[in-house]
Amino acid sequence: MSILHKIVADNIAEKRKEIGLSQEQLSLNSGLNKAYVGHIERLYKKPSLETLEKISKALNIKLIDLLGDY
Repeated sequence: MSILHKIVADNIAEKRKEIGLSQEQLSLNSGLNKAYVGHIERLYKKPSLETLEKISKALNIKLIDLLGDY
């Protein structure tokens, strides 16, 4: 696991919780499988740029915001 992978996963979970979405709601809004969203947040899966784009749109943030202070 890389530091970048952890930062992205943590930022997804943080932003999701900040706006009051469950993993299921994020999965519905992004068109991704609920289990896959959970696996990303728990560092079991490394999302592609396309997946990160879907997530950022569902969270209504810029893709670069998922990188935080990296």
